[in-house]
Parts: sequence; C-alpha cells; structure tokens
Amino acid sequence: MLACSYCYAPKTPGSLDADRLAGWLRELDENGCFWCGLRRWGPTLHRRFMEICRETAATTNLAVTFTTHAHRITPMHRDRLKGSVHFVRVSMDGVGAPTRRCGEDRLRPFDRGWKLFVEMAPFGINL
Repeated sequence: MLACSYCYAPKTPGSLDADRLAGWLRELDENGCFWCGLRRWGPTLHRRFMEICRETAATTNLAVTFTTHAHRITPMHRDRLKGSVHFVRVSMDGVGAPTRRCGEDRLRPFDRGWKLFVEMAPFGINL
C-alpha cells in the first residue's frame, strides 16, 4: 500500500469477502445496474481480484471497471483481465507529488509499462 501524504484514504489495509462481493454484484445486475467500479486502496492487491473481474464479466451484464495507481500492474494482469475489464481508470499524480514509498518526484505511472493498459482495455486518467 502506498502512503501518499496528500491522499484522503485511510492508511490501513482492508478486506472484502469475494463471495459476498459476488452476491452483491449479481444483485446489482438483477436490479438493472449498468456497471461496477472497483477502486480504493489498490483493488489489484486483493488476492482474488482477477477472479472477481472475470467472474463478474462472465456471469452478469455489468461493465467491469477499476481504478488503480498502476504501480503493480504486470503483463500477467493484462493477459488475465483482457476481455473481462471494460474500462480502467489510472490515478496519476503530477510531478512534484512524492510518495513516501517511492521517495522521488515523478510523473506516475506512465514512467512504467503504460502500454499494458492500452492492450487490456480502454482507459482514462484521474488527476
């Protein structure tokens, strides 16, 4: 978990039961919801994140989206999520916004493999 000083999110890890979440997503779909957006505290860190995305896309009519700071996105994420995720939002900090974990001023995450998003799903930027 990153520890950006300007972030409003609590700095404590949380957990959400994947089976409970799957039930909520089915219920939302049955009641006419159009999409689900997985976000906060790096959803890709959840041990069943990719499974949740794939199962939701396969068993509901919901568009699956997620928001990430992209520090831990790998080619494995791209390969396993392609076709199951309909849109990705990438949170970016500007130059001059250091994080305690990274310890340097930089524009993130496009200094890393941003092409992974292009190959996974349409994406947008949160600033």
